[in-house]
Amino acid sequence: MQTAINTDIFIREVINTLATQMEMWDELRRQKEVEAALYMHLMNKTILEESEDRQLPTEYVDDTPRVVEMFLQCLKLEKRTESTIVNYRGELRCLFQFLRKNYADVTSNDIRAYLAWKQTEHNNKDNTLNNKIHVFQSFFKWMMNEDLIEDGGCLLRKPKKNPMCKVYKIKEEQRVKRVLSDEQVEIIRCGCRHVRDRAIVEILVATGMRISELVGLDVGDIDITRKRCIIYGKGRKERPAFFTPRAIVHLEAYLEWRQAFPDTSEALFINFRKTGGMYGRICACTVRKMLKDIVLNDPRLEGVNLHPHMFRSYLATYMARHGATVQDIARVLGHSNINTAYECYMIEDVDDTQIIHGKCAA
Repeated sequence: MQTAINTDIFIREVINTLATQMEMWDELRRQKEVEAALYMHLMNKTILEESEDRQLPTEYVDDTPRVVEMFLQCLKLEKRTESTIVNYRGELRCLFQFLRKNYADVTSNDIRAYLAWKQTEHNNKDNTLNNKIHVFQSFFKWMMNEDLIEDGGCLLRKPKKNPMCKVYKIKEEQRVKRVLSDEQVEIIRCGCRHVRDRAIVEILVATGMRISELVGLDVGDIDITRKRCIIYGKGRKERPAFFTPRAIVHLEAYLEWRQAFPDTSEALFINFRKTGGMYGRICACTVRKMLKDIVLNDPRLEGVNLHPHMFRSYLATYMARHGATVQDIARVLGHSNINTAYECYMIEDVDDTQIIHGKCAA
């Protein structure tokens, strides 16, 4: 339920918040903190003039969880991946737990308040906030376009306006990204402590597949003879991925080791411990931890923020150096839009740029 407050009280609350968040009254320098405090205190409040006599909205039965599940069911029908649906459910749950109001009563200021809170209290970066904005845009766009029917046959309420129509994505800083060097990739290979981990690294290097595609591989997807596998990318798009001779050697070694474990699932890469009487499929966090441990155990990788996606960038850049076209790279990475492959993965190497400059500059 909305709360009407006196303007003077509201201003004092904002001042108190600013006093705890700002070292000095330098509003221009700390504009984000000011905006965050304002949005946080405006949430669930209506500022009324002293003489205004307004009937505040009454509370409604909160059917938000049911509506969210209806939205997620539509995503399933659109063949969205399970990880996408889990992510959407989590983001929407956090939003409505923070707002504590019905979906139909959400305003643009509510969304901004939540984003400001995630930014200031949880240190969310711009790209993280933009991912949340994308989820909320999808949900409320679906909400505004659908005629949802209650069990009694009546239409469910909708927001008067789409609360996302005035919430814009944040312009992210464009920084030069560093791609893994050939030497670093060799160090990572040598840092693998288990035959499974080495096979994982070799497949990432050879194919540039996404981490979700890697952990989703089944043994039946692998064709050792033809040195390829079938992977299912975003939108459940099927495409082949090709192994290098080195990847085949380490994959065969892993499959031989795997045969010693009869109680295994259909998953290609399995955990070392049983769950429910079976060696089940590894998750993405297992791969990320494995890569993190490799970095921690080798001082030569100090400062490298190693994650699975870096191998995707490495492959794209490696292919470009060896004469592959953008179209070739886009096909290998599974992108229908070649601009995505160029902008996201063909990362310019600073050392190469310096060499080219030395050859061409006067």
